[in-house]
Amino acid sequence: MKRYAGIISLLLILMLVGTTGALAAGAAVAQGDADQHGAKISQSLTVWEESTSSSELVRYLAQGSGQSQALKSNGTQQKEPAAYDGKLVFADNRYLNWDIFVLDVATGKESWIGKGPKDQLKPDIYKNNVVWQDRRDGNWDIFLYNLDTGKELPVTGNEDDQINPQIYGDYIVWQDERDDNWDIYGYGISTGKEFVIDSSPKNQVSPRVEGDYVVWADDQAGNWEIYLYNFKSAKTTRITKADDDQSNPVVSGSVIIWQDDSNGNWDLYGYDIYTDKKFPVAVEPKNQLQPDIYGNKVVYTDDSNYNNDIKMLKLSTSNPVDDVNEEPSEQKSSGLTVELNGGELSLSVPPVMNAGRVLVPLRGIADALGLSTQWHNESQSIAITGDGTSIALAIGKKEVSVGPDNFTLDTVPFLNAGHTYVPVRFVSEAFGASVDWDDAVSTVKISK
Repeated sequence: MKRYAGIISLLLILMLVGTTGALAAGAAVAQGDADQHGAKISQSLTVWEESTSSSELVRYLAQGSGQSQALKSNGTQQKEPAAYDGKLVFADNRYLNWDIFVLDVATGKESWIGKGPKDQLKPDIYKNNVVWQDRRDGNWDIFLYNLDTGKELPVTGNEDDQINPQIYGDYIVWQDERDDNWDIYGYGISTGKEFVIDSSPKNQVSPRVEGDYVVWADDQAGNWEIYLYNFKSAKTTRITKADDDQSNPVVSGSVIIWQDDSNGNWDLYGYDIYTDKKFPVAVEPKNQLQPDIYGNKVVYTDDSNYNNDIKMLKLSTSNPVDDVNEEPSEQKSSGLTVELNGGELSLSVPPVMNAGRVLVPLRGIADALGLSTQWHNESQSIAITGDGTSIALAIGKKEVSVGPDNFTLDTVPFLNAGHTYVPVRFVSEAFGASVDWDDAVSTVKISK
């Protein structure tokens, strides 16, 4: 993630009461007479909708700016924003029906990418790929657009509806009505193949995807519950078991957040996949709903002031998701950056330094170097593979193997807020990259 310092003024650092108490209220990101809702958070942007009786527009907050901005509307309506690394996608009705646009916040350049005689809605973006649902053929289908090539691709062509697309890495997921109820389907961009994720009886809705995980809400038990699918293991797991409803799940790293009405109003709860622990996130007298998460930052809609506002909180380091780690007691993160081939890596949480070594979130460095990872919960160990090489390391242990050879690390891998931290130099060099340290700017420079 880029430039952390400026956003600190917007965050309320939260502490748990013991290990099971509720978190304190989040800090306000957007509030006022207008209705603020549907927030999404990414590396460098937080985006949301602002609605009044006469208008609907999109606002965004860039990290470090301290002041949100509204998209130029020229009297038209905008909604359903999403963001990735400085780019913002949204639906806009300036041409009488809803179309998809993308804005590069840094340059101010806006592009019209999803267009047609009928509506295009629910965009999502990951790197250079944008997806949305499209009604040009009379029913809702999923489309994919590549920002680099300018090419558009129909992902689905079924006669029934496919809606709510989400994208991460090589995967697109959506909810699908082809079997007369809502199911969860997926699509591999590199393979061009569609596959079923869950087609259980009743309805599966609101999928979200990140890394190896897909989460959704499922009503087969008679109320809405949260389910998880792991691409690596091809295993589906029921996360919640309650008499009330749990819905709108999101996932980042190993942490799942959802809205829960077990207390008679909507609150936010979380679950850590690694530790198999549930924890409260935002439990207040009014409603907290529509969560989104990036790294350890959570944004959500809150109606404590009798209209909807946007709030943000930071998952505390005393959160149960950290209980299994043996995190180094002395570390620093301020000002550290990591570059790959001259460009700064966008990491979900900042790198840290311990014992003179920089550690980074595993998923960030693995994705950047094109590596595969596998977490083994029982042994608290990680396997990293790629380019004919394999590494095996474990949380809290200095012993590591690279193929048949054994080595001793200077500092241990650890878990923090659902993210696995590994030594960036050791992992990068094991897979053939060159690593330099620029002390003048506190930057790790990786070349491959």
